[in-house]
Amino acid sequence: MLMATFLINKTKPAIFLIAGLYKNMQPTLQQRRLYFLTKKFKQAQQKYNLIEENDKIGIGLSGGKDSITLVLLLQYYQRITPLHFEFFPVHVQWEHEPNTAEKRNMLSQFFDRVGIQVHYIMASQGKPKEAQTEQIVPTRLNLKESNILMPHAPVQEEKLPSHEKEKTPSHEEEKPPSRVISPCFFCAWQRRHHLFQYCFDQGWNKLALAHHLDDVAETSLMNLFFHAKLETMQPRTQFFQGKMELIRPLVLTPEKEIRQFAKTLDFPFYGCVCEHVHSERDHAEEILRSFGPLATQIKHNIWRASLKWMENIQR
Repeated sequence: MLMATFLINKTKPAIFLIAGLYKNMQPTLQQRRLYFLTKKFKQAQQKYNLIEENDKIGIGLSGGKDSITLVLLLQYYQRITPLHFEFFPVHVQWEHEPNTAEKRNMLSQFFDRVGIQVHYIMASQGKPKEAQTEQIVPTRLNLKESNILMPHAPVQEEKLPSHEKEKTPSHEEEKPPSRVISPCFFCAWQRRHHLFQYCFDQGWNKLALAHHLDDVAETSLMNLFFHAKLETMQPRTQFFQGKMELIRPLVLTPEKEIRQFAKTLDFPFYGCVCEHVHSERDHAEEILRSFGPLATQIKHNIWRASLKWMENIQR
């Protein structure tokens, strides 16, 4: 596998290797692309203080290009920053998901090469109609006391107190326009539930997800078009009365930069194998793509406007 030298060489500072300052050594394409990814992450880190001293961070690892890039990015940042923190990739596998053994072996082999241990959760997947039953409520983390997203239900059926609804970014993920719970939304919610619980059980204080700039801009448009709300994903959010915090280190990073870096990795990235289609997100993605070269700036503006709106209504 074409893993970058600095990812496995702990004896030479990565930043110098990237700059090509060692004699007779030029940075590879992979190293250059990760270096520029790091610049976007540093902007987010400086603005939102996502990672702090002695943090223990679980990372949601799906096996796709975004989450794998996030793991490698945090490994690189760990070696060039004076901050002391730990990170732990966590992969949730559904019991009846196809090729689970193959996927697990590929992930383990890939990250073993760079000295990273992956944690695995084998979980059962419920049905959308079970979303608000006691069967999936954690025994230690009370979802009703947090602003974690619940699968979409009619407003009159929501169980959260009104003051929590007002202060909560309740539409971070897409919601279907009908009364039927979206299978995609429910799957993502369940996966996050397992990640939060595992991080809490391990004594980690943060969970990092690999949502990038395109994700947050598309989510803003989806909420505006389909739900009449200008809400979006936030760079950092506290859950469970401050017991856990969710961070998004790639929030300022365009997807195309992640894709360019991912192409340099010799890995068969795993996407969603579900038969359901993310129709609302596809529409938002198509609209943003139609702006061509202006799309990146427009995504920034949409997300910033959504954040400002959410800040105003929460005051």
